[in-house]
Parts: sequence; structure tokens; C-alpha cells
Amino acid sequence: MQDALTLGDTLNFTTSVVDYLPSDGWTLVYRLVPRSTGDAITITTAQDDDSSLHRAQVSAATTAGWDAGDYSWHSYVTKAAESYSVSSGQITLKPDPRVALTLDNRSAAQTALDNVRAMLAGKASSGVLSYRIGERTLQSYSMDELLKLESKLVAQVKAEENTAGILAGMPSRRQVYVRAGRA
Repeated sequence: MQDALTLGDTLNFTTSVVDYLPSDGWTLVYRLVPRSTGDAITITTAQDDDSSLHRAQVSAATTAGWDAGDYSWHSYVTKAAESYSVSSGQITLKPDPRVALTLDNRSAAQTALDNVRAMLAGKASSGVLSYRIGERTLQSYSMDELLKLESKLVAQVKAEENTAGILAGMPSRRQVYVRAGRA
């Protein structure tokens, strides 16, 4: 299972569960449970053309009806009265930009960085003044703590940007190129 899906996109992937082949009658099921609000989602796989693979396929029209948010997922196989857990993880269902009336594509680190910078600039709105990071609210940080937090968040955002660039085929910004020549 992937770690993010934009609602309104088709979900289509295959999975191998070596000990529980679809050709032997096993069905693989994914259950997505929202971490805050929304409804749980069940995805039942079918046997792929390759009989050793389970295929999860959900239409764009169906995913468009799901609620955006963070979900925990759990997969399990079933056959008759037997059922066995396979794996678990997290997935973020992102709002559909084709129909969204408002959209904030910033990562959690970027949002936190923007809020810290608003606090440092004295321009924080009342919502930002009560922004929560872990167990502390932003307004309870000292100026020194805010500056340290800003530095940490800048590093996180740069790491996210570097990862996104690498995934898009760009070279890593962490690589240092050296040319050696004669002195």
C-alpha cells in the first residue's frame, strides 16, 4: 500500500503474500481507519492476471467520495473461516485539487515552520498563537526555543524538498561535486 493517495485518483496496485496466494482461494483485504474523523474504508483485492498476486483496484469515482485525512491501515487475508493479519501502516488521503474549494499542500513541517516564523515576526493570528507541536503550544515557547525550533524545522523542510526533488529525478542537493586538477 502506498503512503499517500489524492482523492479522485484511481487506486491500482498489486501485492504478493507468498503464503496466501489468491490462486489457493485467499482474499487480501485492506481496512483504512481514520485517525480523527471520517468513515473506515475497506478494500477487497481480487486475483491478478498473475495468479500469485492480489490486485487492489478502486475507481477514481469511488476514491473521490472518501474523506481526506490521515488513516491507519491494516491488511489481512481470509479464506472460509480463517483470517490472518498481514501488515499495517499509514496512508494520507489528500484532498482532490480538481474540486477543492480550499487547498493547503504544505507538509506538517512547512506549516509548523510558517507558524513559528509568524510568531517570531509578531504577526501570528490567534489560531497560530495556539498552534500545538507535540505536547506544547506555540505561545509557551521562549524566543530562544522558537529560534531553535525554527532551525530544526528549516532542516526538516529542506530534507523534504530534497526527497521530493530526488523522486522527481533531480540530483540530491546533499551531493558535493569536486573537480580535481593539477596544481
